[in-house]
Amino acid sequence: FSDTYATSVQYVITKKGVTVNNIEDLKGKKMGVQMGTTGDLILTDEINGYQDDDGNNVEGVLQGSGAEVIQYKSALEAALDMNNGNLDAVVIDKLPAENIVAVNDNMTCTELVYADGSSTQEEYAIAVQKGNQELLDVINDVLKKLDEEGKIDEFILEHTGAAKVQ
Repeated sequence: FSDTYATSVQYVITKKGVTVNNIEDLKGKKMGVQMGTTGDLILTDEINGYQDDDGNNVEGVLQGSGAEVIQYKSALEAALDMNNGNLDAVVIDKLPAENIVAVNDNMTCTELVYADGSSTQEEYAIAVQKGNQELLDVINDVLKKLDEEGKIDEFILEHTGAAKVQ
């Protein structure tokens, strides 16, 4: 993998007045996610259970609680459905969550953590075929230059823009 170019954590969007202190507070809730994202994977595992790195079955913290995940093409579609009363929450990366909440006065968001305080932090990097050091070096040089010029932050903001839902 290349050098890390961004980090994020999962955030939960709710209507104002609804408090979610940790993932366990989502028991029995209907949650929207953007299909294929980290939020989708985390919640699906926590509802259905999963296998750890050693192949052991692990019960998810939401398993058997009646919690449900609904997949959407985008976080905006999920937020719209929540606004229409069809969802209790939306789980998505921090920046898109903050952008959605910034232009929707009836919504709020907070970091999604576990009861023990552990985070959902993840790092973003570019996969390169193992052994292709020449390409990896070029990618890392370009990432460094883009970071120094502030372009990575600019690209992230440009592609996760805010939109009002109605």
